[in-house]
Amino acid sequence: MLTARWGRDGKTLPFPQEVVKSIYKINQNEPQLLTGSGENGYFYGVFRLKRGIPKMPDLHTFLIVGCTILCLTGPARAATEGPGNTGEAAATPADVPAPDRGMPQTWVLVFEDRFGGGRLDTAAWEPVYGVPRDLDFRMQKAWHLPENLAVENGLLRLTARRDSLPQMPVVTFWEPLEVKQEDFAFSTAEVRTREKFHYGRYEARVRIPRGKGLWPAFWLFGGHPWNEIDIFEFWNEYDRQGRTDTTLLARVHHMNAWYDPGDTGQALPCSDSYTGGDFSARFHVFTMIWSPEHISWYVDGELKRVVFSTYQADRPPRSCPVFSAGGRLYLKSFPRDPMAIIFSLGIQSGGDAPDGSTPLPAAMEVDWVRYYRRVEPAAAASTPAGAPE
Repeated sequence: MLTARWGRDGKTLPFPQEVVKSIYKINQNEPQLLTGSGENGYFYGVFRLKRGIPKMPDLHTFLIVGCTILCLTGPARAATEGPGNTGEAAATPADVPAPDRGMPQTWVLVFEDRFGGGRLDTAAWEPVYGVPRDLDFRMQKAWHLPENLAVENGLLRLTARRDSLPQMPVVTFWEPLEVKQEDFAFSTAEVRTREKFHYGRYEARVRIPRGKGLWPAFWLFGGHPWNEIDIFEFWNEYDRQGRTDTTLLARVHHMNAWYDPGDTGQALPCSDSYTGGDFSARFHVFTMIWSPEHISWYVDGELKRVVFSTYQADRPPRSCPVFSAGGRLYLKSFPRDPMAIIFSLGIQSGGDAPDGSTPLPAAMEVDWVRYYRRVEPAAAASTPAGAPE
């Protein structure tokens, strides 16, 4: 018997073996496919069970053996590494429901930084200087300084500050190149890996700051064509009158996928969010798994969102652009190219900028970050010692 996580309260029930075996059959005793895809022996989707599992919710997202979304679960283990531990579950390959659990595949650790040694590893990381994007300052405005990055007590700290930086040179990215002088009232930090990574598992243990105008983010970006996955972003939220709702600061977790299939400079988004507790109150483990078939987001081992690269023609995704081919729908905004890992602490601009209520300086703290690649067991056997089993 297989167990699968289901229900709003995280209960578990056994999956009858006949359900696992009968992927493509649709009848009274087996799951009716609502949306999903089966390719090369992998299968995933959202199913409605007509009967066979008592008390199961009418709709449930789950995985069958050989699928690429996480479904089998194990007990979470309390975090023991790094300062700032508050006892939340650490998301590790053994703890989080793994897409390869019970399949002939495994995760191999490719990149990790625990931020020890008291200094940033600049062979692995590139600090950002100046203005990396939004040169018209429509959404954010701050001058990025490498000195606003610090590695101390086993943590990477990205600090935003009130500052006075007059007449700083801002260079446009487009032709003809121009240099304009701008005054900046805030400085902040951003850092990205020098290496780009592709499909796999990305996770980090992070504590974000809370305050009006702060924009902490853990994301991937691949350059041109625009290729991006936002593992988390937090920014100002608003009430019905359009005013900043301070009760929602650091509570609304935004998860986004972007792609620019025509390299037009205008990426197509596939975005979603949910409201949780105060994410600034303690460290959380944010995990994202990216494969050619799907992207899934987790917080402390709990699945928060899944998007697929393809959908049934009569079951389009919610609020995401698609194109039709061969009787299937393909997600236009599904990223395809290798990307760098980025931590940033943006400062919103205009009326969204920090005000007197914003506690500055403020820091986003990263305890550790890891990237795993999924490989066949034969390849995994030859990996260096220290890779997770």
